[in-house]
Amino acid sequence: MTRWPARDVLRASMIAAVVVFALIGLWYASTILIFVFLGILFGLPLTAGVDRLARWRIPRSMGALILVAATFAALEGVGAALAPTLTDQVREIRDRLPEAGAKVASVLNGRLPSISSQLSSGAAQLARHALGVLGSTVELLIYLLLVLFIAVYLAVDPELYYQGLLHLVPHPHRERAAEVLGSMAGVMRRWLLTQCVAMVTIGVLWGIALAALGVKAALALAVIAGLLEFVPTIGPTIAAIPAIAIGFLDSPQKALSVLVVYLVVQGIESNILIPVLMKGQIDLPPALTIVWQALMALAFGFLGLLVAVPLLAALLVAIKMLYVRDVVGDSVSLGRAAEPDRTTG
Repeated sequence: MTRWPARDVLRASMIAAVVVFALIGLWYASTILIFVFLGILFGLPLTAGVDRLARWRIPRSMGALILVAATFAALEGVGAALAPTLTDQVREIRDRLPEAGAKVASVLNGRLPSISSQLSSGAAQLARHALGVLGSTVELLIYLLLVLFIAVYLAVDPELYYQGLLHLVPHPHRERAAEVLGSMAGVMRRWLLTQCVAMVTIGVLWGIALAALGVKAALALAVIAGLLEFVPTIGPTIAAIPAIAIGFLDSPQKALSVLVVYLVVQGIESNILIPVLMKGQIDLPPALTIVWQALMALAFGFLGLLVAVPLLAALLVAIKMLYVRDVVGDSVSLGRAAEPDRTTG
């Protein structure tokens, strides 16, 4: 049996301690790191837009400000147009959901007390958890500003951060690292743009369908469905729950109609919308995606669920390129969105 020298044991112990403390630090800083990731995610398409404006000889800093101002102006315009109706409908949903929950519970045979108690307890826990994730309004505002500043700074000078990452890689592997970074950026940018289009499309489809069925607060429910579309697979299911509950207040038949609409919209999204938008450029295994979302939600709560899919898409690109191709030697498709893109940081 070979005995390690005391110097090697000490070195290994120090490395292990550093790794453990680093993991603990990452855990406690997970909220900030998730928002940093969101800043990078939103900064990638902003960088592409600034690149286009730079071709027209518009300074990058000015181009970034133009795009951000235009985005906020568009959101402000839509918000101003919909705010009065949305406010009333959100209040109606908040006031009528408990009634809907009680009505659903009353339909179940003789289990109203226990079910109502469980529903109330679960709702209270969910509300406390949601408030605890982001803290106060001031804290949320700080995080949103962090996302905005990271996105803008990345768009203004992407080469600075791109080259900074490459400086951490030894020279013999730097070219490959550049390809991997470019591919990860391409996949994340394509995923975000696809999700934005899907959010608008699903929101419009939900709004039209719910209005046609005569479901109360159709506009607010459609906005909720559009926003939750940012969280693939799980988000649309969560969005369907209040719509079905509000429909149940009128009649079980209307709730069933809302459920059918949900299934139809999901079918359109899965079989038509997403394939057309992706065009084979991003390939995420559905089972792996669901398991990864569950793990991220378990580890980091709602914020983990929020970034689970784009993070998985980026990680799969790195794994395929650095391990499956370079180590195992297998040929694997990355999709056109993962073609190396060295113009992004």
